[in-house]
Amino acid sequence: MEGGGPSGSHAGDQPLPASAPIRFYGVVPRTVCDHLTDNVQPIPPAGLCASDPCGSCGDTRENWLCLKCYQVHCSRHVNGDAQRHRDREGHELVLSYADLSVWCFACDSYINNPITHSAKQAAYLSKFGEMSPEEAVSAAVSATDADVER
Repeated sequence: MEGGGPSGSHAGDQPLPASAPIRFYGVVPRTVCDHLTDNVQPIPPAGLCASDPCGSCGDTRENWLCLKCYQVHCSRHVNGDAQRHRDREGHELVLSYADLSVWCFACDSYINNPITHSAKQAAYLSKFGEMSPEEAVSAAVSATDADVER
């Protein structure tokens, strides 16, 4: 594939020579974040609903869940209500209902830490109607371990 987009190139770009290496850059989430303890609360008893609209504007396209108060707000690519919620309330960590990633506004970074896993698993269950693959494997291992102990 030449160029940088689905159509082969971006407007104004020249096609890449066939010998040019294509470089990809991955995002590596941080595993340590100083804001986790103060900004991640237990999941509400009612659970999560990944189809909830933005609590400010009602948009349903790309929403983030605040992990402190569990309000839903839209991304910067929609109306920026998640950022405004952070600016008003000081709540730093949000979970994307689009890709189930966790973002820390203060660290300006994605976060992958066990403290956020229960929220991610609950969001996965709400979005797809089944346990996440990681949770299913963990449950199977736990069941096997329990059988071995008997």
